[in-house]
Amino acid sequence: MIKYLKTITLLLLCTFLLTGTSLASGYKKHTITVATASNALKAVEAITELFTKESGVEVVIVSGSTGKLYSQIVMGAPYDVFLAADKKRPKLLFDKELTKGEPFTYAKGSLIFWSAKSVPGMGEYGLDLLLDDDIKRIAIANPKTAPYGAAAVEVLKNSGLYEQVEAKLVYGESVSHTVGFVLSRNVDVALTALSSTFGFSGEGILVQRKLYTPILQDGVVLKHSHSDALLFKQFLGSEKARKILKKYGY
Repeated sequence: MIKYLKTITLLLLCTFLLTGTSLASGYKKHTITVATASNALKAVEAITELFTKESGVEVVIVSGSTGKLYSQIVMGAPYDVFLAADKKRPKLLFDKELTKGEPFTYAKGSLIFWSAKSVPGMGEYGLDLLLDDDIKRIAIANPKTAPYGAAAVEVLKNSGLYEQVEAKLVYGESVSHTVGFVLSRNVDVALTALSSTFGFSGEGILVQRKLYTPILQDGVVLKHSHSDALLFKQFLGSEKARKILKKYGY
């Protein structure tokens, strides 16, 4: 009998260890996967760190362009929450009945004309400096998949500069790629998300909001998500999360 009880105890212990269940609390930690547009990555990392600390729910973050993440979700990617860089894709997912509830706005983004080095005349001439012969390559995110890329094209067209600088444009898959181009000095300047330049030294000026459609960033909880995804959505609307978003340029 004693040997039998020892065997049962050992089996239970192995089960707890394999499932990640605490013997002391009997609580199994859950994990959710958040797919976020790359412009919001740094802010989302800070938010999820605090969320996990307060809730005990672990978060796996997947980052990429909004268009690419949207396509992955439509193809069945097992994400719990999708934080886009626009309103369009979350609405499309809602229309396809792939979400739990309607989309919600979590951030409002800004565009910046930015370089990792000092650019003489940037403050004085602004976007007109893009016409300068010393500015040979301009990075923007792919306007077909990245909302900030589409906004950058809109800015150039509304400024009357697009046709004159089109040959200089270099397209990144996402805003993080555009920043990478600038940091590696493969391009001279970028029109990119303010939030994506956070933490890097450089020089930049905010693009006038009248030159582009407001960049409202929506999110959705996906249909087959873990129940803890709703807790994360609720946390995103908290004052703590809003302070973090503001810190990162939203």
